[in-house]
Amino acid sequence: MAQQNSQSSSITSYTEFEILKAEVALLRSKLSDEPRQSVASIGDVAPRPVNPLTTVPPSANTNPKNGFTFNGFVDGSSYQDNRSSLATFGLNQVEVNATKEFADRVSARADIEYISGLDGSFSFDVEQGFVSIALDKNNSFAFTFGKFNAPIGLEAVDPHEMWQYSWGLTATTLPSNLTGFMLSGPLTSSLTLTAYATNGWDLNADNNKGKTIGALAEYSFSEQFSLSVGVISGPEQDTVESSNRSMLDFVGSGKIGPVEYGAEYLTGVETKLSLTGGDTKWNSGLLSAKWNFAPGWALLTRVSQFNDMDGIWSGFTQRQQEMTFSPSYSPVTGLTLLAEIRFDKSNQPSFEDVDGNFSDNKTSSALEITYAF
Repeated sequence: MAQQNSQSSSITSYTEFEILKAEVALLRSKLSDEPRQSVASIGDVAPRPVNPLTTVPPSANTNPKNGFTFNGFVDGSSYQDNRSSLATFGLNQVEVNATKEFADRVSARADIEYISGLDGSFSFDVEQGFVSIALDKNNSFAFTFGKFNAPIGLEAVDPHEMWQYSWGLTATTLPSNLTGFMLSGPLTSSLTLTAYATNGWDLNADNNKGKTIGALAEYSFSEQFSLSVGVISGPEQDTVESSNRSMLDFVGSGKIGPVEYGAEYLTGVETKLSLTGGDTKWNSGLLSAKWNFAPGWALLTRVSQFNDMDGIWSGFTQRQQEMTFSPSYSPVTGLTLLAEIRFDKSNQPSFEDVDGNFSDNKTSSALEITYAF
């Protein structure tokens, strides 16, 4: 849901502007700390792009006769928090992905989701749908057109690829999916570049005449450390091209012995969006570590913060932090059981309970089971 232009004549007072910010925040906040059945249709931070011409998921079912590859997952959970009356079991999402290769240089992919909504009903959605063409004989460089996961951010988009149940606070201001075209491929054995031009964030049909452009550079120093820098910029307001949302995102990740780790820092600005026609700014950071302490067993620790300096994302001018702990167990390939406890804290009373009262903290917990096939 794109934000409305703050310079619109329909916004005539500071109170109306605050209401607008709160409406925007209602959607964006679902990304980080609500039950997964309420966020699955919104999406999340996307993994870095994978060339479908050269990569087959380890769990995929490939039929060599017709060239189709199938894989997917089932995700269910139990969730509750201390600020609401919600405590529910849920089948959150079922996804089946199909890839078809043509003549060794062209492939088509569709990711079909069956998603639980806010009221517990289910609906179908297409998370991704694109055609990819190899530009060289080694299938290294690819041109992709369609709807694809946004190539920016640290945390994965689908639950079976995540280390924990919820998303960190950096996900609050990242796009989930983009519609347009993308070019990607390695320049060296260590450096990979991606560039794209698309509609606005999470829009299959654009809301203005401008286009969003972005790029991602990834450099792998070793198995122990890799670094990526992503940038995205474009007009995101309805029918307005003069206001631009731009963001710079740094991601570091790697593995040292049994410990996998990730770090992210992003900073963003949207021009001509404040009440006075000025710029709105924000920044966010995340640190996470996953300790694989025994076969099939792991423990995740994550901390993240979000500084909403102008209140345009969360509805409050605030600095919010969260800390999450999540043990997990995978008894067989593809099956993961995990528990999560999460503590959120803000310097403003921004967490509302069922009685309409606000507090500066919130505690939530979840149990989750995923099976990838």
